[in-house]
Amino acid sequence: MKDNKFEKKAYRWSLLMYYGVFVLVLLCACFGYMLQTKTQPLDKNVETVISSISYLYLMASIPFALWYSNKKVGKLGKVEDDEQRYKEYMRIVKLKIGLVAVAFVVNIILFYLLHSYSFLYAAGIAAVALIFCKPKEEDIAVALAKDEDEDL
Repeated sequence: MKDNKFEKKAYRWSLLMYYGVFVLVLLCACFGYMLQTKTQPLDKNVETVISSISYLYLMASIPFALWYSNKKVGKLGKVEDDEQRYKEYMRIVKLKIGLVAVAFVVNIILFYLLHSYSFLYAAGIAAVALIFCKPKEEDIAVALAKDEDEDL
């Protein structure tokens, strides 16, 4: 029954973080829309450098976030203490959602600041990647379950 409490708590907080990213993106989009008329386009070379950095971060952060979280969640069953397992799981979820969310938010902001549709496409890629980060009750129950085959 104690695991169930941690599972519900983990599910609630991870969903809050997940949907909080979308709220943050909406706020950034509203703010960017208001600033859109006041900003001037930058030099093409500067835009190329910024877009290259943005794309590199996007293409590196998505696979890393998914790989790292999968690797670390697999090792959670060996942790004896339920509360410690919960804290470690929440740290992993924050990192996974955070890495993808940074790419999402930054590309939305860059879309409005630099007036380039390529950032909107990159934000769309990050949004699709964020769908793969959505927490599920079944996954949390498996992640927070203790390994039973310790004698092997």
